[in-house]
Amino acid sequence: MNRFLPNLLGMLLGTAIGYLFGTVWLAYQQSIGFTEALFLGVVPYLGFDAVKLVLGMALGSQVRKRLLQAGLL
Repeated sequence: MNRFLPNLLGMLLGTAIGYLFGTVWLAYQQSIGFTEALFLGVVPYLGFDAVKLVLGMALGSQVRKRLLQAGLL
């Protein structure tokens, strides 16, 4: 079963929602604009989060396969 695209879209959507709420909260807490909060709280972490997303996509299917083989799923 190929679940690559739904998994990728779910991970991207979840990350985007986290960024949105985090940016709004940072802007509120620091009394700064949304754009400034975006550049302070999101932009510096985009590269790291992209790497984590790729690792999650690469390792997630292997972990699922092993869990199925072990009868845990």
